[in-house]
Amino acid sequence: AALSATTQLGCSRPSGVCESVGAIDGQWTYEATQESPVPATIRGSMVIASRVCSDFQGSLDAVEILATGESRRVTGFVWGTMLDSSLFRLEAVIAGDAREHLARIRSDSIAGDWVQSENGVARSGRFGGKRMAGS
Repeated sequence: AALSATTQLGCSRPSGVCESVGAIDGQWTYEATQESPVPATIRGSMVIASRVCSDFQGSLDAVEILATGESRRVTGFVWGTMLDSSLFRLEAVIAGDAREHLARIRSDSIAGDWVQSENGVARSGRFGGKRMAGS
């Protein structure tokens, strides 16, 4: 009984049965475009390695390329929640700042939008990926 209560506290839906929805687990390519305030792209990989009910976490390892051609490696943690069998919310910490993502899984692909606000400057764009390994 104590284990069940502990498991339920870690879930997004603490009442009822803890169900794992959606197939986000595994390794994905990660490709994002930044449309504002200046164009940029980010390419790399995202690994979702841990899951409790509909909540998940993992890591991101990518390279950001600015419109000037300048590039930098960006790594960080990701965490989020499956909202239903295909829709998920994800936060990724990139260069110390959190980016909020909202996307759908379709078969072995993910696609959606992201936003970030840093020191009063809003950034936004699209992102997607393909499953490389996993569920």
